[in-house]
Amino acid sequence: MVDTAEAMHWFSDSLLHWDVWVRVFELSVRAARALGDRQAETVQLNYLAWAHLTCLRRHQQGLDLGREALELARGIGDRRQEGWALLYCGSALRGLGRPEQAYDAYHQAAAVFSPDRSRTGQMGRLVALRAAGNCLRETGQLREAVAAHRQALDDILRTLGSPRSHPTQLMAGFAAHELGLDHAALSEWAEAEQAQRRALGHFEAAGRPDTEVQVLAALGTALAEQGRAEEARDLLRQALGALRDPAADSSRAARQLIREQLSALDGDAPGSDLDGGPERALEPDVRQK
Repeated sequence: MVDTAEAMHWFSDSLLHWDVWVRVFELSVRAARALGDRQAETVQLNYLAWAHLTCLRRHQQGLDLGREALELARGIGDRRQEGWALLYCGSALRGLGRPEQAYDAYHQAAAVFSPDRSRTGQMGRLVALRAAGNCLRETGQLREAVAAHRQALDDILRTLGSPRSHPTQLMAGFAAHELGLDHAALSEWAEAEQAQRRALGHFEAAGRPDTEVQVLAALGTALAEQGRAEEARDLLRQALGALRDPAADSSRAARQLIREQLSALDGDAPGSDLDGGPERALEPDVRQK
């Protein structure tokens, strides 16, 4: 079971809306404990924390599991798993509305990963730096957030290799998107547009249309704020068309956001004639970017 879960680990990243991942990693944690393999248990606990946080948005469960993995990792001296556990604790704290504590966890994670010069170690460090930048934005430290995300983007493109792989494109896309959000929070709309266009290019190269939707929505806002309403409408309609799984929570939330943006541009009631059919009730946004 442990080997099966390990083999499915990266595949799970492509199907985030499957709640089955929690069950998979619950079983792998149980198997690792039955084997008495503490290192495997630490790894699988981190995977389980990820599943609760990313797939189900269960932040308290993710925090509890992350802390359990952190204690185990420190007990066996596994620095890499310690770093991932700190990352998941940070994500959980951020989801629980505690960005200052989340920043501290991300900062610790980056420090743990920093001496690890492997690609995996550097990816962990860069994820931590990106996430810390988001905490800076959420606590009103906007200029610091811009600087953090610019540095993270530069480090991603320099560190993760050339030709640029799928993970590199994906990481760069997230960093550029987050940089755009920083500029938007400062009402620097031209800079926000530039960053979101850069993010769009990276996500297109990575083949992630689900993430492109979020970027197109942010880009539409930046255009509208610059008085380019028609361009914004075209982009937002493009974003609606890019939703590949309308039944998924993330797609429903994105659809609702885009429809509201189009409504504001058109001056119409929400959902008016955007999909050729009647308005349907949409679920609230339960997924975090």
